[in-house]
Amino acid sequence: MSDNYELTIGEVLKELRDFHGYTQKEISKQLNITSQAYSNYEKNKRTPDVEMMYKIAQSYGKTIDQLIDYRYTKQIEDSKNHFADRSLYRAVSDSGII
Repeated sequence: MSDNYELTIGEVLKELRDFHGYTQKEISKQLNITSQAYSNYEKNKRTPDVEMMYKIAQSYGKTIDQLIDYRYTKQIEDSKNHFADRSLYRAVSDSGII
């Protein structure tokens, strides 16, 4: 049985970046911010403001609402009944969002 898990916004940003195959340097250049600034978002040291969230969402072809909705996923268990990595893509694709 899987338990509900709430991702932090930083975890969402990291999972989306990884899924799309971007490095922090590539996405930060696209967003016109420093790599350190983006790293701080992923580490939850800083929270992007609404304007930046909009730019980030656009970079991944999503809306701000979708980024927020991604925070609520289910943990995925592997065949040995241990919690596997919380693959955002798998969780979101299973839900039919993407």
